[in-house]
Amino acid sequence: MNEQQIDKKEYFNSLLLLAKQEETLTMERLKRIQGELFELLKKKAEAFTNGESTSIPIDRAEQFFASIHYTIGVYLESIPMEEKMEALNSETMDEMYGKGITQIKEIYRDAEQMLKNIQAISFHTENIAFQDTLNKGLPAFFHDYNYEFRAHEDAGSIDYPLANAISDKTGVTFILAYLKALKIETEFVSLFPNEIVEKLLASYDQEYEEDLLNIYELVLVNAIGCELTGGNPFGLTLDNEERVLLMHQLSDLNTTQLSKRLCEAYDRLSEKLFIDNPLERDDQEAYAKRTLSQSVMSLKEALKQQRLESVFLEIKEREKKQKPVLDQGEEMENEKLRDLIEQVREMHYVSDKIAIIRRNVNNLDDMAELLDTCFFGNEFRAVFAMLHELELAYLWEITRTEEDKILNHQSAELKEWQKSLLSYVGALSDHKRRAILLLMS
Repeated sequence: MNEQQIDKKEYFNSLLLLAKQEETLTMERLKRIQGELFELLKKKAEAFTNGESTSIPIDRAEQFFASIHYTIGVYLESIPMEEKMEALNSETMDEMYGKGITQIKEIYRDAEQMLKNIQAISFHTENIAFQDTLNKGLPAFFHDYNYEFRAHEDAGSIDYPLANAISDKTGVTFILAYLKALKIETEFVSLFPNEIVEKLLASYDQEYEEDLLNIYELVLVNAIGCELTGGNPFGLTLDNEERVLLMHQLSDLNTTQLSKRLCEAYDRLSEKLFIDNPLERDDQEAYAKRTLSQSVMSLKEALKQQRLESVFLEIKEREKKQKPVLDQGEEMENEKLRDLIEQVREMHYVSDKIAIIRRNVNNLDDMAELLDTCFFGNEFRAVFAMLHELELAYLWEITRTEEDKILNHQSAELKEWQKSLLSYVGALSDHKRRAILLLMS
């Protein structure tokens, strides 16, 4: 039996199907496995209902079954191939399930520690998807994950895209794989000056804070570009002359040759980057070369179009942020506002919600209506971060008015976004907070 034939997302079910096809399990054994799985399901139902019943709705039973199958699969995936069939033939489902739970707890602890390690890395970006995933979405997983009844689910909100997407895992094994990749990416990016990285992102897109972009790939590719021209890779920028030089060097290469040239440049770059910690090189090298192999096609197209500036960027000073885009002018028509609210409520990512608001909302009263109906929990902070101090001051004025009404018994309690706003402004630097207070007065 070949490990490559097994579906990693449905490991246990896939392994059973292969065993049945190759007749490495008898029909009698397969029937016993099914019976033992139903006994496990009964135990789960009893635990869920505190021993009151084994009868649960079909959708709940399906969820429990998926959790049980996932847990057993985690155990089976952890042992050598020759031991898998031995386990299926000799161990009970209850025994394998218990070993799976032990594995999951260990993976959970490893992942939790890895998140702390990543959060301790000295790299900061204003990109909302990165910050929300690292500081809100991933911690939410560790708070909400339930290995007893929903082991297969990866709770939490992970918006930030990796350079190398993970498509073959779920549950806590997905979270650990995601964190391992994110650690590699963040450690690499942290080797470059933080200010230069942020300028590179702004050169890619002036509104990069709201983009679902991968920071690592941008930094890696531009560092490779600098290395290819003999420039300073820590500067992460190429000018027109350097791009012309690269056009001459790379245009006649086929895809294989181009990939080889990029990997050779990475080897030279690696010697400069990992002097202090050569032990990191192996993981970094495998990940970087996988990323570069994916970047070859876009580089090939840029060479064909003679538009290398779309791949190798020139860092420019960021344009000053615009003055407030929202004011107290004419409000949207009710029907138009209702349609916009429906659109925003259907969106999953806060970055998409913010983008559509930027395009359509020009009035702070409308903004307050959207805050009240379309955003929840940690999303509020992302909205406040995009607003100008004058806009925050106006929304805070609305909040202060409501507070006064509450004190005079004229209104109900503050809305969720108003409570979040008070917390957000309270956490700002003294300088920014004073600016908002002055604008309010």
